[in-house]
Amino acid sequence: MLLEMLLAFLMKLYADFEQYFKSKDVDPSRDKLFLNNAVLLLSDNEYDNFLGELQNLMFKHISNQPSPDRKARSLSLISAPTTNNTK
Repeated sequence: MLLEMLLAFLMKLYADFEQYFKSKDVDPSRDKLFLNNAVLLLSDNEYDNFLGELQNLMFKHISNQPSPDRKARSLSLISAPTTNNTK
């Protein structure tokens, strides 16, 4: 069940990117498109704190009201264990 949910999430991202790149007005730099992947070495407690800080940052901006200078931006995060057991 969780794997199917993950695949649906990834397919939605794929579809969104496909639609974006098919547009005639594609400009990743202007649109501030970026991809990032990082491996963090954190204890469970440190990771919980990190996620709390990230949640607070998102809550700070999630209720912004529309305005002429604001654009809707999609930010997707996936957290997963690594296959590299770096200690």
